[in-house]
Amino acid sequence: MKKLFVLLMVFGLAFAGLYIPDYSVSSDSFKPGGSGSVTVTVGNTELTAGSSVEISSVTLTVYAPSEIELKKTNIFVGDLDPGSTTLSSIPFEIADGASSGVYLIEVRAIGQYTEYVSGIDTGVNYKTATIPVNVVNSPILSLSSSKRTIYDTDTLDLTITNNGGEAKNVRIAVGGEFSFMGTTEIFIDRIVDEETININLDSRNAQEGAITVPFTITYEDELGNEVTVTKSMPITLKKEKLDLIFTQKSEIVTRKDGSLKMEMKNNGLALQDVKIEIETEGLKLRDVSEIDVGDIPAGGTVEFEETVFPELTPGVNKINITIKWIEENVEKTETRSIPIIVTSDADVSVYMDAKPTPLKSGQEHTLSVLVSNLGSYSIDNVEVEIESDALESLDVSDTQYIGSLENDDFSTVQFTVKVKQLSEGDYPIDVKVRYRDASGEWKERDLITDVTVYDNVGGEGNTTDMLMYLGILVVILAVIVWYFKFRKSEVKPAKK
Repeated sequence: MKKLFVLLMVFGLAFAGLYIPDYSVSSDSFKPGGSGSVTVTVGNTELTAGSSVEISSVTLTVYAPSEIELKKTNIFVGDLDPGSTTLSSIPFEIADGASSGVYLIEVRAIGQYTEYVSGIDTGVNYKTATIPVNVVNSPILSLSSSKRTIYDTDTLDLTITNNGGEAKNVRIAVGGEFSFMGTTEIFIDRIVDEETININLDSRNAQEGAITVPFTITYEDELGNEVTVTKSMPITLKKEKLDLIFTQKSEIVTRKDGSLKMEMKNNGLALQDVKIEIETEGLKLRDVSEIDVGDIPAGGTVEFEETVFPELTPGVNKINITIKWIEENVEKTETRSIPIIVTSDADVSVYMDAKPTPLKSGQEHTLSVLVSNLGSYSIDNVEVEIESDALESLDVSDTQYIGSLENDDFSTVQFTVKVKQLSEGDYPIDVKVRYRDASGEWKERDLITDVTVYDNVGGEGNTTDMLMYLGILVVILAVIVWYFKFRKSEVKPAKK
């Protein structure tokens, strides 16, 4: 029994002693030059084997890299009874020139343990914990505008200044009663010191006067943490005399005659005899010199539609128009800019070739598909896919990627296919070309072309058929020879 008790005591001592069950850092991250503290919990394990061990003269020794200055490197904890814990705080400061990163603080706890049964010191107990401290030079962003006064729909240069660490994968959105025209957010790869972007701001729903425009900026800091901040930029909004809202209701394609359909909503007084002249050279009216809109009641909405020829670049364009109207029996004129979205004239053609040629039933071939950009602007993210009930794909994917094509440029992709067992004839192949045009829109063209499939003369089935035909031919020839050579020789002419 005594031996069992001693064995249990030794077992308990082997697994008892100092331990550091927990720690905390005063902040998730610190900037260079900042300060904080680490709090560690130091404890003495409570034994269950019938003996107790007290750990005396417990001392903490703390180590840190040069970027972290410790205010205490040696901390006296004292004696720890079995099952007890205590907290110790370790203050520190981050060096001003510290780079962003994760730094490790090492805490070493050491003390003497005494076995109460014998009442003598039996050794030294030792425990180590490593505590990470995040240091990040956070971006410090501010906004400024190229204009102090803006109108309902306006274009301005927005400058983002960064006085802190690098910001990556920056996304900028606008909220409240404001919106970007043509997009929901703007992306910037990185901001180190300063970046300027051109934005089209729609403020038609905001109140006139001194206002603040709320921008939401989301970025990744130098440690890869995603951070979202809101910056409000003060500016003055000036409402134009006419409280008209223009909404484009149709698509127009650059360098092609098209029908421009616009909706006009009048949020002001009633207007009579409204006429519109287009002043921008890049958008020409085909059939008339000006657009006769007619009367627009207060709070009313009207639409007009005219044939135009746009020579504007794809995307959102601001065009200048002159509006003439009669308001309360007074003739008035105002010039303003309205946004017009122009679609690219992007189009593609395909040319198909095969090796070997011609296509034969049951054989493998390499199909080459040449894609040409017929539009006036480059296209991006071009990919090609082929579909046909007559072909079996031997590639991993039915889609091949080309990338970008300048106008009048072309590129070729190849597909490995096997022609199915088919009778001779023409079969359709659907070539799908997907791409993004210069206006940012995704487009897909389905180009269906017929290909001719020929019998596989060297194939197994055709060989069998040919042998059968040859056998029949030999039999027919044998019958003919027998008839003319042997049969006729047996028939003798009658004597007179």
